[in-house]
Amino acid sequence: MRLTKTVVARLALLPGKAEAIFWDEALPGFGVRLRAGGSVVWVVQYRVGRRQRRVTLGSLAQLDPDEARAEARRVLAKAQLGQDPQAARREREAQA
Repeated sequence: MRLTKTVVARLALLPGKAEAIFWDEALPGFGVRLRAGGSVVWVVQYRVGRRQRRVTLGSLAQLDPDEARAEARRVLAKAQLGQDPQAARREREAQA
């Protein structure tokens, strides 16, 4: 399924689950994570070497699906070029 605002609004957690990630079929690695507390965030998952990385892009309230998809494409492009966007983000936060 292609993640749009209406599709995401209809998503729900299964009973007994604390969190679930629903992946977009049009852009592999791009998805939305729902948590039992009610938070809904956009995520992107990629691989650097043998390690899987997952980055939170922002909440559903902050980013509309098109903005989140564009940001996911940027993160995935950096990962394909051999960079690790999550590691770079952690370094910036540590320096701040």
